[in-house]
Amino acid sequence: MGDVLFYTNYHVAGDVMAVVICVATLFLLNSTYAVKRQNLAVFKRAIVLCILAAWTSMGYHLMVQNVTNKNVIGIYICRATSYICLIWVYVCFFIYIRNLVGMRRSFAIAMRFSVVGVAIFATAWIILTPVTRLGFYIDENLVVHQNYYMDIFRYIYTYYSISVITLLLAYRKNFI
Repeated sequence: MGDVLFYTNYHVAGDVMAVVICVATLFLLNSTYAVKRQNLAVFKRAIVLCILAAWTSMGYHLMVQNVTNKNVIGIYICRATSYICLIWVYVCFFIYIRNLVGMRRSFAIAMRFSVVGVAIFATAWIILTPVTRLGFYIDENLVVHQNYYMDIFRYIYTYYSISVITLLLAYRKNFI
């Protein structure tokens, strides 16, 4: 298993519950008489991304327990898909909050380019990590390596958290 420390406490029940809750939420959103607006569409996209992230997380954690030459590509695809989906969930959340607060158009465009640009950079980083070996990779001996300090996912989530908190503080008067 190499220098990976994060898999011993994983249990599939968390991801299964996430999928069940997301599917129930989608069912409730589609069966109610909610007004169909842009925010609802953004919210539904985030839920679908959460479902995809949970499914690929399950696949990743199940495959990484028994690494073979046959499933190395599957491990990379599942891990990358899971992390990329979670990053884009945060982008959807930021867009949702931005629409709620009624941000000035010029500032909204600048923030959207910033948030989406960081997400595109993170997506490229996650996809290229097996090639660059700066974060998660599986070597020739099928040993899993994960550089905790070069894992871009932590830094991107911190950036998005700071962005959302800044947005909420700047537009706190727009909330009821």
